[in-house]
Amino acid sequence: MLSRFFFIKLYYYFYYNYYLKTITDISISHKLRFISKMKNSTFLSCDGVPWQATVLCLSVNFKDKLQAAIQEPEIIHENAPKKLTEEAIYLIYVMLIFAGLAVLGSSVTAYEFFFQEKLRKFESRKRGYKENTSELAIAVLKEKKLSESHGFLENCKSFLKCFCILKNGGKILSTTSPEGQIDCFQGMRFLGNVWVIVFHTLYSIMGFLRNVEEARPFLDWRAFQIILNGGFSVDVFFAISGFLNAKAFFIKYRSKRNISWFYFYFKRFVRLTPVYMLVLAFNTTLLSYTGTGILWPTYNTNPICQKYWWWYLLYINNFEESAKSCLAFCWYTGADMQLYIISPLFMVPLIRWPRLGYTLIFASIIGSSITSFLLTYQYNLMDGFSRIEFHLDDLTNYTFKYWEYSDKVYIKPYARAIPYLVAILLADYLHRRNHNNENGAKRHSSITLCCGWIVMAIFMWICFFSLYKKEEILIVTAIYNGIKHLLFSCGLAWVIYLILTGQLEFLNKCLSWKFFFPLSRLSYCAYLIHPLILIRLSLQSQDFMDLNYTSMIWLYSYVFIFTYCVSFIASVLFEIPVLNLSDWFSKKKTKQS
Repeated sequence: MLSRFFFIKLYYYFYYNYYLKTITDISISHKLRFISKMKNSTFLSCDGVPWQATVLCLSVNFKDKLQAAIQEPEIIHENAPKKLTEEAIYLIYVMLIFAGLAVLGSSVTAYEFFFQEKLRKFESRKRGYKENTSELAIAVLKEKKLSESHGFLENCKSFLKCFCILKNGGKILSTTSPEGQIDCFQGMRFLGNVWVIVFHTLYSIMGFLRNVEEARPFLDWRAFQIILNGGFSVDVFFAISGFLNAKAFFIKYRSKRNISWFYFYFKRFVRLTPVYMLVLAFNTTLLSYTGTGILWPTYNTNPICQKYWWWYLLYINNFEESAKSCLAFCWYTGADMQLYIISPLFMVPLIRWPRLGYTLIFASIIGSSITSFLLTYQYNLMDGFSRIEFHLDDLTNYTFKYWEYSDKVYIKPYARAIPYLVAILLADYLHRRNHNNENGAKRHSSITLCCGWIVMAIFMWICFFSLYKKEEILIVTAIYNGIKHLLFSCGLAWVIYLILTGQLEFLNKCLSWKFFFPLSRLSYCAYLIHPLILIRLSLQSQDFMDLNYTSMIWLYSYVFIFTYCVSFIASVLFEIPVLNLSDWFSKKKTKQS
């Protein structure tokens, strides 16, 4: 009873306390309902901020700045800073240390490979050339025993191997499926990441256009709504993250009944933080040295990142105003960590007190939907980019309105928790089914499958096409924002369920294609790096772009290829070595105990 009371109190504190505070704030702030229409809104003000320092200020000012630079030849072209700051030098040292360790680790691996190959050759020729090779073979064996007898040297070798480019590159490029891996998630993760990159690239394109009316034929195309509603791509990652977290938790909890909470949170922090902080540091200190142009910033260190970097380290950057966010596109990392932190409040009750667990999850889902509805209605928020064609003549104010919607609803965990919670429910159901030895359960009837697909198709139609070319009515937009993530999450959960229960083999084979495995392993780095590619591309612009199929294909190809090439380097040199070190320390600690 005490444990159940403890979880109820914790849940109340983390969710309902904030929920009630949000509702109270809405009532007090009712008079601010139409502030989002004003460009000079203090909530999204770029005053006192270098216009290149944040995504919001860049997107709002880009077109005017580029137009002024083109029309006024006498304007002084801004060059990249020449003198490195102390922060930039320190970061370069860190990167050189990792590169040096990678060279040493690769050398150790290459030496061992050559040594073992030489030893095998001597062993194979031992019979025929015993007299000529006996001394050399003995020397080789002595050297091997000597190396094995020195634990310190062995530890150094195993430490350096964590940075080996050959092994780390092989891990990324491997097309084999590790034990316990859900192969279909690899395809979903890669395609979801492509969806994110395409959506963000489209957002950047709107500022490049010489004539925004050139975009109208694309925007009028109904299928283009899938790209315009790219916000749903993040729900795919929330669902995958929630499912894998719950699956691992249920298996470990049922087998040991004792969870190391320190390790539960520490492993997640180590998984996300190192490469995340590296990308943030690069954007803060070194990005300004990577190019030149008429729009290139003159500051050495990004002042916004320098001042608010700790928001990212603490994973609360999605509660930061967009005007103060230098990596606004990386809000997902903060939201995912926040949902991971509170996930035991749902997963432990699901195991120990199922009724309580289901009640908490369903109450949270309903509360999330109501919160999105109320915030949209009270602040007159938009639904996203689905109806951008109505605002091509005033993109600046539309951009401000979009970022206000983003700050109040889109990037907040209380509005994006639904796919994570639905995935936890699905993982719980499948775990109980497997635990009760129901793997051989009968497949659903054709009627059940048909009804399920019809409902799923209706849900997806509402998410993507229900607002297509519809007049903007506030109450309709509020209802849509309140239910869209729930509908999409249910449709996605239905597909995942059919795949994992063997009732959708064709799609499972497509998503489990081995070509997706390497690209899926680069998804996290690609997600973090592609905003920097887009920012750099914008700041290096010399003229506006004419929109056509050729220019779109070229731009998307450039961003995609550049992103994944840089992501591969970052993953090989930084991301995988840190994960290897974590495993190395864990194994070493296990041996000592």
